[in-house]
Amino acid sequence: MSLAFVQGRVTDDVYQLMLDWVKSYPCEYIIKRERKSRLGDFSFHPTKGNVITVNENLNQYSFLVTLTHEIAHLIAFTEHGRSIQPHGKEWKTIFGGLLRQLVRLNAFPKDLSVAVLKHAVKPKASSHSDSVLRRALMQYDDREDEYQLLEDLEVGERFTLKGGKSYEILEKRRSRFLCVQLDNSRKYLVNKLAEIEPNKG
Repeated sequence: MSLAFVQGRVTDDVYQLMLDWVKSYPCEYIIKRERKSRLGDFSFHPTKGNVITVNENLNQYSFLVTLTHEIAHLIAFTEHGRSIQPHGKEWKTIFGGLLRQLVRLNAFPKDLSVAVLKHAVKPKASSHSDSVLRRALMQYDDREDEYQLLEDLEVGERFTLKGGKSYEILEKRRSRFLCVQLDNSRKYLVNKLAEIEPNKG
């Protein structure tokens, strides 16, 4: 699939910019159904060549950030080879530069542009690992159900994760919270930026 699948999700100016990014880097682009473990990915196959996938369920701005993230991998891999770290300095420099180009083209609303520019200074391995950007992107999700991030709750509060299992927070740690699953009393470390539904009552 060509980059044409982006049309309709971005403005013509942004689409042309992205075409300029990838014109020297052959790649297959694939839209995937929602995957719990990733928003998108980049891979190289000896027979297929470069492949980028992005989840179809992302809102338009999450989709754009994720696709740009993966295009940065494509460019870094092609220009620097396999020896570099996946989210090392080469990738960070390229990804940050691509994000700044998008902001200059007004690809994001003003409130979101602030978070994107902050993220561009020192990009994390996932937009979901950046609390500021994650919250900014969440505002554009088209969802009827109420949800928030685990870090909004306090020790002792209960919540439900996707899948329907309920937990209670035992201890807050730097990036993951120690929680107990209520139906089996087993303890788990849950990412503080996990999307949850607070248990009311």
